[in-house]
Amino acid sequence: MNDIQRYAEYHADSEVLAAIGARIEAQQPVVTVRLPKELAETAVAAWERDDEDELPQEDRLQQDLRDRAAYLALIGLVIQQDGRPDGDEVVVDLPVSYAGVAARATSEPLPRWDGPSTGSCPDTGDCPGCAAEPDPLD
Repeated sequence: MNDIQRYAEYHADSEVLAAIGARIEAQQPVVTVRLPKELAETAVAAWERDDEDELPQEDRLQQDLRDRAAYLALIGLVIQQDGRPDGDEVVVDLPVSYAGVAARATSEPLPRWDGPSTGSCPDTGDCPGCAAEPDPLD
């Protein structure tokens, strides 16, 4: 099997994974999580933040940062609406998709953010973190 065939197979696998995800989402599952109060408060603050200004063209890292911030804000909304204080923690029933994004953020950390690209990246010059992204052909 050559590389093109392998990636075609990976693409088909990705479509199956998406179909499984659609079935899971249709069931609207939740997972009960316990969060330290400080993390819960930070998530709620992300929900309450005013981010209405339009952003300029974003590179991939900037899009990933914004997407993760959006999920944090959605988690904050759920905490604000349904979170239950329990000592130094907050207990909340999160949609499994939100919990999955948070869990994935742990296993797939983003490169360090140093602000907008200066064009000094040795690989492509279009994002500050592209050197940290693995090359799939290596």
